Amino acid sequence: MSSSAELVTTLREAWRTETVGAVDDYALVARVRQCYGAITRDGLPALVVPLAEVDSRAISKRAAGCELRAIRAARFRYGQEEWEGAAAAIVCNDIDVTEAFSVLAVDIATRLPELASWEQIAEIVAEWQALLASAARPSAELELGLWGELWLVYHSSDAATLVAGWRGPERDATDFFIDGVAAEVKASRYARQHHLSLSQVGAPTGMNPSFLLSLWVKQDPVRGVTVKDLVEGIELVVVDRAALLRGLLKAGYSRNSSHAYNTRYVLLAEPEWYPTSEVPTIREADPGVSNVRYQVLLDEERAVDAAKAEELWRHFLGHPFDHEEQ
Repeated sequence: MSSSAELVTTLREAWRTETVGAVDDYALVARVRQCYGAITRDGLPALVVPLAEVDSRAISKRAAGCELRAIRAARFRYGQEEWEGAAAAIVCNDIDVTEAFSVLAVDIATRLPELASWEQIAEIVAEWQALLASAARPSAELELGLWGELWLVYHSSDAATLVAGWRGPERDATDFFIDGVAAEVKASRYARQHHLSLSQVGAPTGMNPSFLLSLWVKQDPVRGVTVKDLVEGIELVVVDRAALLRGLLKAGYSRNSSHAYNTRYVLLAEPEWYPTSEVPTIREADPGVSNVRYQVLLDEERAVDAAKAEELWRHFLGHPFDHEEQ
């Protein structure tokens, strides 16, 4: 069985097929599980999902660069096969999001059962359309926060596991939770100064150990790297592109907005690990206050020792921290 990455590549190559003079509304050019990569009469990439029927109440929906269309009866051809029937077509209306659309199409084909219904398809497409909606320009704080999280993923020798354990886009209490250990990544232009919320300190993962990773960074137009640079590097090594794309979209990053993430950052010192139990916190608040956001200045004396730091680096990166890689 082909991997998701291979299926994405298959679709992208198939969508480059010339279909001049095609007699069908959807020229089927590739098989993807029980679905078909297709090209519309207008030359747009599409995914066609054969269905037993399409209910008369099914409504086509267009949003965020892609459209879900109900096909109640059509003729289809693929290789030597020819048939008539109902189908759902997910069409990419915006060439700028074709790359993301290919990941979306494979995710749909992978998640659908063999005999899919219109409702099942509509549910998955709606999820992706919501994520693909254009995001606003990120604030400097959001951009730097995403940079810090992706920096950890980028430098890991097992980026796939970090993507799978990436909780930051879910607005969780910690950015990563892997094999019972949590990490909250904080990047700042000022050494050991960070903004926190009460949910991120103390015991954000109950009895499981949790740590804050403090990154001191500075803008550098020559040696620095952008969020986009980190994303492109991670894409080269992650097999589950759908999980990565889903996380990025939830974090507010998409291909359409990538130009806005143009600040180049560089590390100024080796990042420091702090047990979250040692991070300054607000001990008391009025009844009814569920969360508080505040700024801290970390005490370097409370950072973990060298042996523990190496253990944490190996846990999340798979290897010790390397100054030469930065």
